[in-house]
Amino acid sequence: MKLWSYWRSSCAFRVRIALGLKGLPFAYAPVHLLRGGGEQFQPDFLALNPQRQLPVLEVTDGGETYRLVQSIAIIEYLEERFPTPPLLPSAARDRAHVRALAEIVNSGIQPLQNTGTFAELRKHNVDTEGWARTFIAKGLTALEQHASARAGAFLFGDQVSLADIYLVPQLYNARRFACAPTPTRRLCPHSKPPNPKLKSTRSFDGRVLPARPRRASGTSCEPARHMRHFEHAAGRTAWDPRD
Repeated sequence: MKLWSYWRSSCAFRVRIALGLKGLPFAYAPVHLLRGGGEQFQPDFLALNPQRQLPVLEVTDGGETYRLVQSIAIIEYLEERFPTPPLLPSAARDRAHVRALAEIVNSGIQPLQNTGTFAELRKHNVDTEGWARTFIAKGLTALEQHASARAGAFLFGDQVSLADIYLVPQLYNARRFACAPTPTRRLCPHSKPPNPKLKSTRSFDGRVLPARPRRASGTSCEPARHMRHFEHAAGRTAWDPRD
């Protein structure tokens, strides 16, 4: 498999997580979304995805090589072709619930704070970070309320699911934009801005990760707890090298 990705792309991040959870090796092809106006606008990438978006996953199946786009379609493909470990529960009702949690992020939060949306907002002199904070906080508050009755160590019960794959990259963005906490502080991190002295940290396999804000004294840090549970279940990091 070959994955065209960018380290800060939430959509590509989800696919890296799914590949990691399923233990599937892949070749990594970086596409820098900002350098030189965005490498996704170059003709060679246009041939891969006319929508000029990440991720793109190249797979070989039945002797045929083809490319998949859109994170939800890619992850559902991986789930069907490589069902172990499962990312969706067995009962139809439970699968619908997990998919709904993922879609709150996929449709209700992430498209409102991505690079393409920001580019259009700047044309109208809109404060993009304030815009992002508004919609991330609203979306995570709704996600928390939908998930609360059936959550355990993860968003649904005590096993990693599709919902967690969508949550973790969104929590990174919530920290990046210093979002205000959700009412019970279970999902959205504290509102203090990131520590400018914290340049980077390292994952447990030694790779450099982007800087993360430290928890303020006396505040809840459920996102960090959720990520620790998640990374333990994954058994490997889903972060990729800096492009």
